[in-house]
Amino acid sequence: MLGSCGAEATALQDQFVQQVKSNLPSPKPSGSTSAGTPSGTTTDTSHADVSIAQMLTQHNQLRSSLGLTKFTMNSTLSLIAQRQAAYNSSIGTISHADANGGQCWDRATAAGYKWTTIGENIAFSTNPQHVFNLWVNSPGHYRNMTNPLFTQIGIGKVTAGGGEYWCVVMAHPGS
Repeated sequence: MLGSCGAEATALQDQFVQQVKSNLPSPKPSGSTSAGTPSGTTTDTSHADVSIAQMLTQHNQLRSSLGLTKFTMNSTLSLIAQRQAAYNSSIGTISHADANGGQCWDRATAAGYKWTTIGENIAFSTNPQHVFNLWVNSPGHYRNMTNPLFTQIGIGKVTAGGGEYWCVVMAHPGS
């Protein structure tokens, strides 16, 4: 399952998300640990750091192969992405909207990140390589990944429900 959000999000992408929703695990009861992480999730350890680093490397290899500037990791975008991955895990599905109905641009603005253009890719899968391949083979996701205006990235991942909830936020900072 995957989703793409940004200035170029299309009805076709929404239809695709609806078609793959049947592959999602059934929603888990919501609960939280004392750290505020949805029960049954991990936000992790070195394993998450490795897969996030690999996801960044794959994005940058793709961009380099096209002559595009590599992404630099941004801590605010990473926090936004991690929170959305955790939220998606808590509701047992993927959504660009947060609990308040906000989109990635709303979350970035609320976090104090100034942007000129911004986009988000989300997915649920049991394998990070599968996630990357889904995004590369989906026009809207690929457009976000290869948008020459995007220069910064944040990556979030939560393991739950027999798989991984991914959120990648890409942006160009504003002033």
